[in-house]
Amino acid sequence: MAWSVGAIMEEVKRLREKFNTISIFTSVHGTAIPFCNEAGDAGVLKGGKFNFWEGGVRVPGIVTWPGHIKPGSTSETVASQLDIFPTLINITGGSLPDDRIIDGIDISSALFDWSPDPQPEPVTRLIKNKEHGENNEPRLLVFYCSDSVYAVRYGSYKFHFISHKTMTKEETHADPGLCGDAGYPLQQNLGCRACGPNPRLPADCIREHDPPLMYNIDADPNEAYPLDVTLSHHEAVFDEMILKLDEFKADMNFGPPLLGMYDFNAWPCCTPETYPICTCNYEYEGPDPPPGNPAKMSVESLNEFIQKVANDEYDGMWAN
Repeated sequence: MAWSVGAIMEEVKRLREKFNTISIFTSVHGTAIPFCNEAGDAGVLKGGKFNFWEGGVRVPGIVTWPGHIKPGSTSETVASQLDIFPTLINITGGSLPDDRIIDGIDISSALFDWSPDPQPEPVTRLIKNKEHGENNEPRLLVFYCSDSVYAVRYGSYKFHFISHKTMTKEETHADPGLCGDAGYPLQQNLGCRACGPNPRLPADCIREHDPPLMYNIDADPNEAYPLDVTLSHHEAVFDEMILKLDEFKADMNFGPPLLGMYDFNAWPCCTPETYPICTCNYEYEGPDPPPGNPAKMSVESLNEFIQKVANDEYDGMWAN
């Protein structure tokens, strides 16, 4: 990935279009911590891929546009990938479609102002926000798993209605039985990732919370210290969030899932009986890759290498 991104950026420079090109780099989900030696690292954040803790939903967001965005600038603005579409529409002078609800917002001010205002905390009838004014409402972000609301981000606060049990990288490596010889997890290590109870998953895999777990993400990004929802300040924020959530859900129309159909015959190490616990414990025994910089190899050369490996003809020698 590092090479491919670099190759694209070099091509933009070669075409002399870098001042006319905005580049956005982000990720679809957080690191897959349970993947043993093949995992990434979420740092102080809790959780990772397959759940809605910060380690699973907070991802890198890197934007560059020479001549427009100040190099090295950062922003504390809470943003979503849903914001990319309306932001680019605004930058290019277009207009949003009016035949549907657009959940994203234009965050171009965060990109070009360089020092945007911090996100306001929830404004309630009990707590007045004099600095930002009552019309500057906090951002509501809703995290679904299938058609169930698992978590909600509201301003500085986050609520977990349903949560997945997490396993830290340290816990994974502490038990050799959870990882294969190649450092890839065995089946039981990837079991807790479904959207709802499943008889094949551990009983404590998915937990419902009533009232929901509440955290101040700005003060506690690790989600280590749940707040007392019954305290007047927290209860006021919770009540306001519920009103906003109900408004959001009232306008929600669920379409058919585009990736909801699985062909288990095409999924390695997976059958209808084992899903959703589908993974392989593999050990690589193939040839060493050819030496040199893959970025400088031609497509023909790489295809030749792949074909020789497939035909068991690769002898370890390589000629550019």
